[in-house]
This record gives sequence, C-alpha cells and structure tokens, in this order.
Amino acid sequence: MFSPLGSTAAAETKKLVFSQIMGSLVQKSASDLITLLYSRLGIETSFTIIPAKRALEMSSKGKTDGEIFRIWAVGDRFNTLIRVPTPIMTLSGYAYSNNAGLTANSVADLDKFSRIGIVRGIVWAEKLVQGRHGVVRVNSSKELVLRLANGSVDVVLANNTTLESEQKKQNIKAKFYKGKALNILNVYHYLNRKHQHLVDGVDREIKKLIANNEIEKITGIAYNM
Repeated sequence: MFSPLGSTAAAETKKLVFSQIMGSLVQKSASDLITLLYSRLGIETSFTIIPAKRALEMSSKGKTDGEIFRIWAVGDRFNTLIRVPTPIMTLSGYAYSNNAGLTANSVADLDKFSRIGIVRGIVWAEKLVQGRHGVVRVNSSKELVLRLANGSVDVVLANNTTLESEQKKQNIKAKFYKGKALNILNVYHYLNRKHQHLVDGVDREIKKLIANNEIEKITGIAYNM
C-alpha cells in the first residue's frame, strides 16, 4: 500500500489519539483541523477530552499520541513531546476583568489584582502568574467564565477566542473588559516522540492548510503568521 508519508513505519500508523483540553472551544475547532490533516495522510484520529494539566501528563507519557496544540515552551519543557515546526494557529492572550475601570495592558498591570483566575495547566497563563499570590486555578474555561461573572475572581487570563466563545455559549450577560494583548501566542501541534517519523509529513500538511486558507475557513480564526 502506498504511504503518503513515505515510510514503512508511517504506513503502519492507522489511528492516533490526541489530548484535547476540556472546555476549550478553540481546541475543539482545532480538532477539526487535526482530523482533516491526518485524514489526508491516511490516518484516523480521535480525542481524549481532559483537563489541561492532565492532558500534558498523558501525552508526555505516551498515553495519548500528542497534543492538538500548545505553545512553543511546551516542547522545551517536555522532551518526550516533539513540536511540529510550523505554527498551526495564532492566538492573543488577555486579562479580562469585570470592572471597566480596572484593566491590564501589560503583565506588570496584573499587580493591581488580588485574585487572578487561570485554567490549570495552561502553560502561558501559568508562566504569567508564577510567584504571584491569590491565583485561583480551575479546570475549564467554563468555570473560569462563571467565576469572573460571579465576582469570585477579579481578573482571568485567557485567549480571546476561548473566553468570548464560552461567554456566549453560557449565555452570560455580564460585561467583561480587556486591555491590550499581554502576549501573542503562536501555537504548535505536538506528537509524542514515538511518532517522530510523522513530523515532516504533518508539517507539510499544515503548510498546505495555510496556503489554502483552510485554517480560517474551519476555525474562523485568521492565520496571522
């Protein structure tokens, strides 16, 4: 049988299971990209939906075959996860507050808040709150939005796609306010190192998705690289 990946090992890869962050709508959209990408390589995909921290534990230990996407630093932190070189999406990370007069335009502005909410295991958010007191960690974007709406946290760290989509999904009428982006996040698809032979073929398919403008068509998120 012809293998589009051009190797015996690749030809024997029939199905992969990826970690998907529970409650992340942007990861759900990106899972459609991953499904399409691998179908073009003749590989079936499925997803294990679990909290972000547990997702990394499973993929790094080979209990799942990789991550839908994570930031660059994940590949430096986990030597068992291989970063596919081309970013699959670009997201902006913000601090959202429930007070119009109190927003954050820089990481230093987070000092104004005593209760900062993040989703546990979201690496970029964990890095921004490292060493800070009053950090409230939750397991899903849904819980993050609900806590901001009910005032049990003063500010939350999230990318705009996830938080604003979750707010709409939960029909939350409370107004949230954000300042400037705290960071621009290029995110990458990851494979457990046991599938390193797939990386080049997957990277080629990501580049084709970009060239054909399929990422924006599927996810609704502009590709800004």
